[in-house]
Amino acid sequence: QNFEQNIINLKETIQCSYNTEKIDNIQKYLSTLFSAFCELDSLSEKLSNFTLYALSMNVK
Repeated sequence: QNFEQNIINLKETIQCSYNTEKIDNIQKYLSTLFSAFCELDSLSEKLSNFTLYALSMNVK
């Protein structure tokens, strides 16, 4: 759920930055995008670690 919400937030921020005309607003959106991408990266890493852990288990 966090992963999906983060994608939605990125999409909204990209759309806002695409429609902006002022440099100050673009800088604000870039900061927001950076934070969102960092969160997305963190969630991806957690998912990757969980997947590796699950695959390493000997489940019958």
